[in-house]
Amino acid sequence: MACLDSDFMVDLLRMNPTAHAKLGALLSNGMGVCTTAISASELFEGAYLSARPAETMQRVRGLLDRLIILDFDFAAADIYGRLSAGLKRKGQDMADFDLAIASIALSRKEVLITKNMKHFARIDGLMLDSW
Repeated sequence: MACLDSDFMVDLLRMNPTAHAKLGALLSNGMGVCTTAISASELFEGAYLSARPAETMQRVRGLLDRLIILDFDFAAADIYGRLSAGLKRKGQDMADFDLAIASIALSRKEVLITKNMKHFARIDGLMLDSW
């Protein structure tokens, strides 16, 4: 399955043709699509902050209703702790939400679809794809 990062879903909602082509390619190759509860919360935040919250929320819910939503569970929590400690030992830091998204994708062995390749590339073993 392909795990859609927040930036990819924002581009879908903004009708970015490249993002829509990527989604079409994923689906035509038989790949299922999912996202994380963390990414969903980022979309909800953006909707509530938008100039037209009701309209934006309807579009966000419409997208999320078609996806499998992966929770931050015990396995992801364990991975999060290991990754966070490892990055801190290296003197690096990563935003908590991004680290949680990576942890969920890793725990489920999903490919994370994101434009933020350089940022997520610091996570060993995380499978990444962009558009």
